[in-house]
Amino acid sequence: MPGRLLALLLVLATAILAQQYTDVPFVPTSTDVVDAMLDLAGIKPGDVLVDLGSGDGRIVIAAAKRFGIHATGVEIDPDLVRKSEASARLEGLAGKTTFVQADLFQYDLRQASVVTMFLTPGFNMRLRPKLLSELRPGTRIVSHRFDLGSWAPAKTVHVNDDQIYLWVVPPRGASATGAAAPANAPAGQSFEKLAAMFSYDPAAPLDPHSDEPVPADGASVTAVSYSGARGPVSATLVTPARKSRYPAVVFVHDYGKRDEFLPETLSLARAARPFVSLLIDGPQERPVGWRRSFNSLADNNDQEIHIQAVIDIRRGIDLLAARSDVDAGRIAYVGHGYGANWGAILSSIERRLRGFVLVAAYPSLAELVESDDPEWANLRYGLGSERTARYRESISAVDPIRFTRFWAGAPILFQFGRFDSFVSRAMADRLVQSIPSAQKALFYDAGHSVNDPRALTDRADFLTHLLVTPPHRPPVK
Repeated sequence: MPGRLLALLLVLATAILAQQYTDVPFVPTSTDVVDAMLDLAGIKPGDVLVDLGSGDGRIVIAAAKRFGIHATGVEIDPDLVRKSEASARLEGLAGKTTFVQADLFQYDLRQASVVTMFLTPGFNMRLRPKLLSELRPGTRIVSHRFDLGSWAPAKTVHVNDDQIYLWVVPPRGASATGAAAPANAPAGQSFEKLAAMFSYDPAAPLDPHSDEPVPADGASVTAVSYSGARGPVSATLVTPARKSRYPAVVFVHDYGKRDEFLPETLSLARAARPFVSLLIDGPQERPVGWRRSFNSLADNNDQEIHIQAVIDIRRGIDLLAARSDVDAGRIAYVGHGYGANWGAILSSIERRLRGFVLVAAYPSLAELVESDDPEWANLRYGLGSERTARYRESISAVDPIRFTRFWAGAPILFQFGRFDSFVSRAMADRLVQSIPSAQKALFYDAGHSVNDPRALTDRADFLTHLLVTPPHRPPVK
């Protein structure tokens, strides 16, 4: 065997052994870069630093030593954790440092005010939804070498031939793109003004009520209600029979009742890796006395219904997050038709949701008004040209595509029917392409209902991978 080939094989074998606990070899960060990262973070007394993929602990130790703060390293490799602990003891910093052997995707980041990392481009993008959903506004994120995709850094510094990036977690509901508005956003509409339509008081009482649970062969079905934006919201809670703590999914229907998704949620509750599900009625489908009907003749009525629906869904997330059988850090969303449109809006403003499945969503409600569908043609005829123009202007305020441009980073699975009479292929493509980062879009031989059995399987696979399947082990510095 030629010597060069033998040497190459030895290098490969060494690399494989080095990756026993990680996806890339251990790459130490230089002292100059460590110092620059901590300087860029603007560390102050009382800060809590978490270093993701902490390697031999050098960033954690440097932060505790220089600034006197408490710092934690999260590392998957037990040997590196032990080495870090020994180094901290030698520096007399055992009381100021903590090293946790854990998967960084499972570690709770909510206590951090500073997060540092030296990972890979792929891991950074997979971490982005977690960072945005768990970290408090104002938290500083510093990454060595690799950025966070379309989320533009607040500052970039160069150290020797390397780059370090800083981001500051924006207020809840604000853009995570680093810009006030993308170039292709509707003129005159800042994200802050758009998001303000869906603001609410999360401290307002939910006043939850529930009927007696109905057993359902390995699951339990309970009719519930809670206080929404304009009165009670009717919903169904589907839970696994065994008591534990589960990921959860919010389901919101199109036309018709919330029971559209009941068979699917029962399957999820009975699965080997089960879910809790909350099926929410849209405002237009609630019991008499709670219902708000669409009425294009009443100025801004339909716009207000869409706004109410989004706020009611956010209140439903509050309801799930408060339950002892729900892991509040693992909640996703599935919506169909109108429910998908509301999910598209939520993908920009609601960071507690880890991911979305949007079924038969359309980019523009105003555009739908001009479609050839007989229902919309009759509406235009009944309104007349002047009222139709006024209705279009009002309803366009809640067009999904106004919000998807400000996507907050949680992954989206789009599902469309090839024979959908409402959503053309061009409309579907336009909505998918409005997301700043590429998302998965699947098309089925179906109409607007997207009732292909494969769509259910694809949804279940997506949700399981997103909320249940342990992620790949992260790299270390």
